[in-house]
Amino acid sequence: MMYQSRISRTKKRSFEVNWEWSIVLCGYFSLVVVLTFALRTVLMPGSYGAVSLEIPVLSHGILDVGMHRFREEPRNYLAKTTPMVVLTSKAFYFGSMGAFSEDYADKDNKFVIPHQDGAPLLGQLIDSMERWINNRSKVENIPIDKILVFVPSGDIPVSIVTQVVFELKKSPLIGRVVMGSGLK
Repeated sequence: MMYQSRISRTKKRSFEVNWEWSIVLCGYFSLVVVLTFALRTVLMPGSYGAVSLEIPVLSHGILDVGMHRFREEPRNYLAKTTPMVVLTSKAFYFGSMGAFSEDYADKDNKFVIPHQDGAPLLGQLIDSMERWINNRSKVENIPIDKILVFVPSGDIPVSIVTQVVFELKKSPLIGRVVMGSGLK
């Protein structure tokens, strides 16, 4: 009888599993996963993308009725003399905003740089635009305001739009690129 009780005790002990370490490790890794996602969410930047773009809004100042008496004022205005670049699947078109709106029928106020084998010729676009902006500034006395409106057509991939904006912003005559849309 004594022999049976010893065997039953050893069998019990050999089948006992120590779950404490497994639970602690599982809890630790679960906590690390939750904290990783929480920190990623908190530390994520507010702006996304490789290049910064601006979207035009209506310039209407809003009066602050609080104690600060702050009034919003636009920093820059888009005028009909603001340079504009239109990117289609066939070519770049550039000119002033007035050339693409009020004077759309006139062919002499827009410039075309066709793509070579489907690839945009960014270097040629930037060189031509810089010459055009400098010439327009000297001849027509239009100030260089370093703002450009960029309108890609809907079938242009985002990677190409990003690359074009990045190269345009390298030009010393372009400081800000404003994104436009609506071209089909």
